[in-house]
Amino acid sequence: MVANFRNSTVHTNDIALFAPELLSFNKNVQLSGKYHGTVTDFHIEHLLAKTDNSILTGHLAMKGLPDIDKTFISLNNGAVYTSATELNKFIPSLKSITNPDINALGNIIYRGSFNGLYNNFKVKGNISSNLGAVYTDIALTFPKKQEPTYTGNISTQKFNLGKFINSTLLGDIAFEGKISGSSYSLEKMKTSFDGTIHKFELNDYAYTNITTLGTFEKKSFSGQVKIADPNLDFMGMMQIDLSDSIPRFNLFADILKSNYKQLNLTTNDLQVIGTLDVNFRGTNIDNFEGEAKLLNAFVKNNNESIKFDSLVLVSNYINNKKHLRLSGPDFATHVIGDFS
Repeated sequence: MVANFRNSTVHTNDIALFAPELLSFNKNVQLSGKYHGTVTDFHIEHLLAKTDNSILTGHLAMKGLPDIDKTFISLNNGAVYTSATELNKFIPSLKSITNPDINALGNIIYRGSFNGLYNNFKVKGNISSNLGAVYTDIALTFPKKQEPTYTGNISTQKFNLGKFINSTLLGDIAFEGKISGSSYSLEKMKTSFDGTIHKFELNDYAYTNITTLGTFEKKSFSGQVKIADPNLDFMGMMQIDLSDSIPRFNLFADILKSNYKQLNLTTNDLQVIGTLDVNFRGTNIDNFEGEAKLLNAFVKNNNESIKFDSLVLVSNYINNKKHLRLSGPDFATHVIGDFS
């Protein structure tokens, strides 16, 4: 069968006779295009499908109806104009996710291809939103009563990660690499990433030139990190826990260059070179709690510098007062108060 249709209106309840999953949408759809085939096996050239708040264009082919669970869908040269609110209606499993904030994406435009089942498919193209743009070449699954999964390549030149995961400590991120994981909820997410982070804003500083191989799970990152930033030359193992308002860090690394004032970690001109072994929480010297060991080190504080084999810094609160203990092979000091 061949048919041309232009500005034809159908209701999703009518389409639901062949695709029951559409029964809950309750929308009128305006269709234009050239239809070839049968009900069970067809393709539509120059498709234009409109609802109140979404538009779909491209070359669409479907094979397998009326069994939507086994229907293969192919969309090439496609474009989708929608919003986060509409996306929640099309993919109901997203409604239960509160963090990351799907609604923060706002208006969404996708240009590319879609191939697979409605709940097990591959997408290749660009996704633009209010938070930034992302290029994807990725396979996704949305199994019933299980967490969704994803694997493939992803990149972005600018994406506001802080707004997406409701973190005031984070800002924009730019990266490219391979990603594999499950769940979109931060409380359940487990995602592996192997790639390059060109920019990562943390604590109002934009780190650059980061390569990493690690896993992000339940708001925590663990993995290998190499940083070649103008203010931090760093290589080692790192764990970062962002589950609290104040982050926790556990790392063992070689520092070839650092400038903590430029990194917004201190107000004085502090530079450190050496091997670092730390376990602490905090974003600055005043809320820093934990222990930091520095081995075979060179430290420059303003115009004073010192070399030493080992240095241990311990910071904690006793009776609501900040205690800072600094010790080395031949000295020890103890300070109480604020230090910024």
